[in-house]
Amino acid sequence: ADVTEAALKVLAEKALPPDHDIALKALSIPEEDRGSVVDTYWKSKYRTCQLLEFTRDRKSMSVFCSLLNTRDKENVLLTKGAPEAILSRSIYAYIGGEENVVLAARLRLPRHTGDR
Repeated sequence: ADVTEAALKVLAEKALPPDHDIALKALSIPEEDRGSVVDTYWKSKYRTCQLLEFTRDRKSMSVFCSLLNTRDKENVLLTKGAPEAILSRSIYAYIGGEENVVLAARLRLPRHTGDR
């Protein structure tokens, strides 16, 4: 669990939070201290419900989270892994600030089973 969580935290740190002010704050401090700003931001927004470890079949690692401080029951699955494995089981993508962009069939790669 520690390796999966660390890898996803590094990804979040590199991507920066979507909140413009928090992202600017993170960029204004030394790189080695950015993680705490980004971590605090995401922990104030989401609660971790389930951690899905990396497996050879999934070729990805994921964290299932629920949104805090809201009446809505919004859940998200944050995933990091091999693009072909993720695209093969995706219907929507978050691209350039657009939400619920439908992936065209030609962008969804056929799913491969087993190792190469």
